[in-house]
Amino acid sequence: MLSAAVDPGLRGCGISVWHNATLTRAEYVKNPLTTGHGVAETAAMSRAVLERLPSHLDYLAVEFPQVYQKSRGDPNDLLPLAAVLGGIATGNVSGQVQTYLPRQWKGTVNPDHLIRAVQNMLSAYELTGVVLPCASLAHNVWDSVGIGLFFHKRLTTRVYPGATKE
Repeated sequence: MLSAAVDPGLRGCGISVWHNATLTRAEYVKNPLTTGHGVAETAAMSRAVLERLPSHLDYLAVEFPQVYQKSRGDPNDLLPLAAVLGGIATGNVSGQVQTYLPRQWKGTVNPDHLIRAVQNMLSAYELTGVVLPCASLAHNVWDSVGIGLFFHKRLTTRVYPGATKE
């Protein structure tokens, strides 16, 4: 089974590719368009991700954006993320799409604790397939890996003992 996981963004997305339940590659994909928030920008981001994913996937697991009652920032900023995911999902129509809300797959743990938990769940072989961008963007890649681990039932929100709330 070939699957991929995506942590969406308008300027860049974290992606991970899985053969059966083994991570084979994880990376950050940049949007070639660096300004704007419209259809052209979301389409460009979707195309950039699709170029980095295998042409046939059995499953695509994605984090679907959600507005929370006490959200920080403008909830309208999430609309382009949903458009990016739509472009990715329709561009890769060969497989089934599984969506997860952020709290479904990662709960409300401290982001640094989550990254450590995700890293600890990977084998040495899997870690060799992780290509990280600059430190400020690396969390996107780790989130895509976490989504993939959750999809493959290797990670649950209960594996964070002593985690602190955000």
